[in-house]
Amino acid sequence: MHRTDPQFKLRLPQELKDRLDEIATQNRRSTTAEIVARLEESLAREAEPVHHTLTYTISKEKLAQPSAQPELQDPETDVALQALERARQTVLAARARQLTATIIADVLAGAVLSERGFSVDITESMKVNLEALAYTKGSDAGSEYAQIMEQVAKIIEERQALAGDHTETTSRAED
Repeated sequence: MHRTDPQFKLRLPQELKDRLDEIATQNRRSTTAEIVARLEESLAREAEPVHHTLTYTISKEKLAQPSAQPELQDPETDVALQALERARQTVLAARARQLTATIIADVLAGAVLSERGFSVDITESMKVNLEALAYTKGSDAGSEYAQIMEQVAKIIEERQALAGDHTETTSRAED
């Protein structure tokens, strides 16, 4: 967010504002950043293609039918079911990438750097996204968290290396 972004007055109940302030503090964000993050998350959920899940559910029920059914012996049906499964795998992979990117961005936004590394307070939205990621990938949230922390550590190391290179270049230019 930039100071040049549009501003507008918003009237809301005091209890809701207090709750947003408290959650924003827990998530180490300003109240405005918390509201924007929640709106973006809500709009992203709204944009998710629900019909993919419905299509898969119907096909999954069809797959559960006994194999003696003549329609399952039809090569065209088999090809269609295989294509549907590939599409489902593609959607799941895209969802996993999106969730991973969201979690990494949230972790980086809340990471506190120190000489020994970094620390992060896990927010409720991170927990929800980790659970969704684990469900999407058919794994557990703990292992997904560990993998994401490894990725975050690499990103922080790369950023610090770039910052160090930039500092050296600036020092040389000043000499």
